[in-house]
Amino acid sequence: MNKKSKKQFNTYKALVIIILLSPLFFVFKMDQRRALGYQEKFFKLVHDKLHGCTTTTSVFKVCGPLNYPLVIKALKLMHKRHPLLHASIKQDQNEFYFDFKNHFADIPLKIISSPKKHFWRQAVEDELNKPFPINKYLWRGSLINHYTHKENHRFMFTFHRSIADGPAIVNFVQEFLSTYAALVKGETPNLKSLSLQPPVDSFLQEYSSDEFPAVDSDHAHERNASVWPYQSFARLSKRRTRNIYKKLHNIDLKKLIDRCHAEKTTVNAALNAALLLAASKIKNKPVNIPLSTAVNLRRYCDPKISYEHFGAYNTVLNTYHENISADMPFWNVARDYNKNLKGKINNQGLLSLTNYNADLKKMFNIGDDQKYFYGGFASTNRGKLSIPRWYGPLKLKSFYFCTSRNAGYHISVLHVQSVHGKMYLCFNYTEPLLKQEWMEKFVDEYMNILKKNI
Repeated sequence: MNKKSKKQFNTYKALVIIILLSPLFFVFKMDQRRALGYQEKFFKLVHDKLHGCTTTTSVFKVCGPLNYPLVIKALKLMHKRHPLLHASIKQDQNEFYFDFKNHFADIPLKIISSPKKHFWRQAVEDELNKPFPINKYLWRGSLINHYTHKENHRFMFTFHRSIADGPAIVNFVQEFLSTYAALVKGETPNLKSLSLQPPVDSFLQEYSSDEFPAVDSDHAHERNASVWPYQSFARLSKRRTRNIYKKLHNIDLKKLIDRCHAEKTTVNAALNAALLLAASKIKNKPVNIPLSTAVNLRRYCDPKISYEHFGAYNTVLNTYHENISADMPFWNVARDYNKNLKGKINNQGLLSLTNYNADLKKMFNIGDDQKYFYGGFASTNRGKLSIPRWYGPLKLKSFYFCTSRNAGYHISVLHVQSVHGKMYLCFNYTEPLLKQEWMEKFVDEYMNILKKNI
């Protein structure tokens, strides 16, 4: 074969290779995006239209010496491992989709230092009241240091609700701390890149392709609900999500668990019964009130979605409670709540989108003339977290969750999880729709009711 023929043959061979590989190249390019599922789109719209509502922040305290370059290295490995951590949400011809082109350098990570003991609380609220920018990153992180307590640190990670639910965030925290501990020891963390999972819609029993299926939300129950007016009004951009933090220590937590077993109900039921009775107590009369409960869907998916994967794999079930009086027997209220919730699950289906359609319709009707809370109270109980106490030189000391609630939809949202024998409770509320003094009084009533009945 002469030089000219050989050159022509090589050119032809190269073209054949390109043609053969072009479908693979096309698939790869297509894999750089995935259409948002129904629930993911729900959280996207709620976030954008209601000033960051549902943005979720986890804040946890660790004690021990900290190597900041290794912190960054651990986070880089986490970013590489989870597809949704390098995603942004974009829109193309009325379709929202995940785009996976964000680099680690695009993620805002900062260090905050202050001599004030409880400065971290303000920092967390600042995060909750800062919506994510459109078409950019969907998570961010901060390290909060105290000037005088050199080995006390708080990490704060904030996530767009379209990419993360409670179990995913808990797993992220554990993976991050375990990865950091391995790096401190000079080990290579055993982290493989995970595959992108489908949206929860793939597992729903009831699903509509319509963006906003028509829902009649004016049920008789809701017409009879007690009115909870705003104490003061402000436009969305002027509202601020606030938090009140409480703990249930080892002895009280054990008493609560033992008493729930004796009363043949659940800890979750007791936590929600205290919400209902505190509402009546502070209202000083019987109340009719809706209560929203977050439910983990991962265990009901087929195949199951493990906690190591990021995604929005939970739902909210709304129960309605009539004539709740502060003098009602606590454990009767707890058992009735549990029966009500199970009835919702059995009759409506855990994977139903009906609640999301109704909630979205009502939330988007909230305007500058809205003067009261639509949704009553809400709770999310992540239960007992089976995670280590020590991560190399770092000891995990506390762990809270909270969410942005500037929509003014719920009176308050309670976030609960138990770690190492303690229960951590965070009560979200919105100023100036509720005054701090009122909310503190409500939380005090709640804790008194809970402790009195264990």
